[in-house]
Formats: sequence, C-alpha cells, structure tokens
Amino acid sequence: MAPPVATSTSSQPPNGSGPAVVGPPPGAESFTPPLSPLAALLAFRDVQRKRAEYWIEYTDAMDAHLRWSAARQERQSKDDHEEEEQASSEADNGATARHQSSCAHAAGIDTASVVASTASPTTQPPAPAPIAEVNGPMLLQILNLVTQGLLSCSHQSRMLEAHLRNPATSETTGEEVDLTPQPALARLLGTVQDRENRLLRTTVKRDQLRTNALHAVTAADDERTSPNDPSANQAEIDESQRERHQIREEINEAMAEVQAEIAELQADQD
Repeated sequence: MAPPVATSTSSQPPNGSGPAVVGPPPGAESFTPPLSPLAALLAFRDVQRKRAEYWIEYTDAMDAHLRWSAARQERQSKDDHEEEEQASSEADNGATARHQSSCAHAAGIDTASVVASTASPTTQPPAPAPIAEVNGPMLLQILNLVTQGLLSCSHQSRMLEAHLRNPATSETTGEEVDLTPQPALARLLGTVQDRENRLLRTTVKRDQLRTNALHAVTAADDERTSPNDPSANQAEIDESQRERHQIREEINEAMAEVQAEIAELQADQD
C-alpha cells in the first residue's frame, strides 16, 4: 500500500466491476511556494475534500468485499448441507424403493406406471440477484490505490503545515518573497493530520476485526465447531466504530476552524 501521484477524477478496476477509485490529490508542484496563508488553507481544504472521497471509496470497497465473502460463505454452507441431505435421502430412498418394489412385484403392480402417474413438475423460486464480486485480489488492488491516495494526502498536508510554520521563499520571478510564519495555522493543520492518522489506524483495526470475525465463522463451519466468542469480537468492532465516529467529529470541528480562518482571511482581502 504505497502512494500514487496523478490527477484524475475516478477510475474503475480492470474488469470494470466493483467500486470506482478516485484519482490522487494534486502533486507537490500544485503547492509550489510562496503561498499566502489563505492560499495554503485553500489548498489544504482541497486536500481534505479529496481525502474524503478516498474514505468513501475505502468504505465501499471493504463493505462490498465483506458482503461478498459472507454471501459466498453462506452459499458454501448451504451447498454442503444440501449435499449431506441428498446423500442421506438417496440412501433412505434406495432402501425404501427396494422394499416397495418388492411389495409391488408381489402384488402384481407396474411400478413404472405408478411413478409416471404421480410425478409432478417442481417449481423453483427465482434466484436472488448475485452480489457484486469483490474478492481478495480485487480488494487488495482497490485498497492499494486508495491507501496510496490517503498517504499522498498526508504528504501534502504535512508540506502545507511546514510551509505555514516556516514559509519558503521564491526567486523565480526575480524578486524574493518573504512570508510571516503562521504557527497557529500550522498547528491547526497539524491537528487535522494527526487525527487523520488516528482515523486510519482505527479503521484498519476495525476492519481487521471484521475480517477476522468472518474468517472465524468460516473456520468454525469447516470444523463443525463454534466460533470463539463472537460477542467479544462484536464488542471490539463496536468500540472501534465508536472511536472512529469520535475522531471524525474532532476532524469536522477542526475543519470548521479552518473554514473560519479562510473566511476571515478572505474578508481581510476585501
């Protein structure tokens, strides 16, 4: 899971199925110093918007994979159960048929005509729509691209934070431009990035728990044993989910401060 750099809107996996993947955020060249405090905050806001798109793609891909895995597991379990029932039924029917055939023969009954007259067509309910396949390799490919984008966003965020803390100068136009350091704004951007890092760690932990819980049930079915304390697994998942929600609230509050700073700087320019 390493970061890409490109600017595009969205792309589909090679086979055209599964969740779309948004393009990476602007490259470092888009933030070439010198940047005014307002320009730096606007650039940071754009990075956050792109990061939000990546999070949507991440969630869609992971949820689709877990749904597909659960459906496949249920289908396999159902097939195994039907095979067992069929084998048992065939054994019972064979013994019954031999007994009935013997009795019918003794009574002078044509068993072939009886079977033909009593047979009736069976109707099958329509099959449900198949769940879109997002298998392991597809999920890894999508998450690789998404994680690359998230890491690229983190890089851009830290670069803007560093620029506000210690503004760069430019001599490309023939005149040197010095900007006043903005430590408060730099801390604000750093706070958002720190919380984004926590969000990523918590999300990875939650989804690892979700995946492990699903695999534990699958293994238990294969071994005909009970999974290890599913309620404990669910409690950990719920706790991670609550932590994610809290972190997102903190990010939203910090971004509201960023937006307020943008509005104030824009008002000063008018």
